[in-house]
Parts: sequence; structure tokens; C-alpha cells
Amino acid sequence: MSSERRKLVIAHLLPFSVFGEMSCIGQGMYDTFAEVTEDSVMVTMNCAVLNGLLLTRPEVARRILEAFGRRVLEAERQLEDTVFKGMTARVAALLLREADGDEVRGLSHQDIAERLGVYRETATNALNDLKAASLIQIGRKHINILDRERLRRAAGE
Repeated sequence: MSSERRKLVIAHLLPFSVFGEMSCIGQGMYDTFAEVTEDSVMVTMNCAVLNGLLLTRPEVARRILEAFGRRVLEAERQLEDTVFKGMTARVAALLLREADGDEVRGLSHQDIAERLGVYRETATNALNDLKAASLIQIGRKHINILDRERLRRAAGE
């Protein structure tokens, strides 16, 4: 969270995800926090237990490495998009990633803004550009993709 109270969502974790493990390997993430967006069950584990699992269960170490790899790739993609793409292209790319078929559910304009590290108004303007181009239809926390191929082109893919 910035001094202006703005959030940047650096990861959206799915069920059975692991987070907070960086503190167990000496890499603190002091300015980050986790926030649930739906009913969840969380299990905590202290560093000694995690280290024991990493030493005795290679499949646990492999799964955590795979999760690290996915996070690094996602962070690189976000950085590349931020540097090389305009806002409308970034919003289009996010919608394509989050779509289940031709629907994006559960994302408000504020959620989209936080994922992209921008103000809500900026995200809303980009969404309205995509709507005006007949690429999407916007509802309350629901977006329909009307023309996936043109949306891909708008995303620079």
C-alpha cells in the first residue's frame, strides 16, 4: 500500500496456493500483505516445519519452486506490459487472462485498477474505450468479451 493508500495487487492466488514462504528463506516481504476476496480456509506453518518438509519431501520443494517460477514469470509479464503497453492494451490483456470462456466475473473497476497499479478512473476510461470499440460489454462485476480476436489484437498479442 502506498502512502496515498493505493494498492498494487502483485499476485492473485488460487485455491491451494502457498504464500508468505519468503520469510522462511530470509527474504522478508515487509511492505506486502495478503487479503482474501472470498470465503477461505488458511493453514499456517512455522519455518521449522516448512524447512523439514523441504528436506524430507522433494515433491514439496519442487511444488514451491514451481510456484516461485510462476510468480517470477507473472512479475516479468506485468513489468513488460507496464513498460511497453498502453493502458487500454493492459486492460485488454488482463481481461483475456481472467476470462472464463467469454466472461470475466468478480472484477470491479477498482479491482482491475489495483491489479494494474493505476487509479480506478484510468481503468474505467480504458474499459470504456474497449466498450466503445464493441469488444466488451460491461455489467456489475461482470464483463462479456464480444470479440475475442479483436480484443487479443487490442492487447498486443
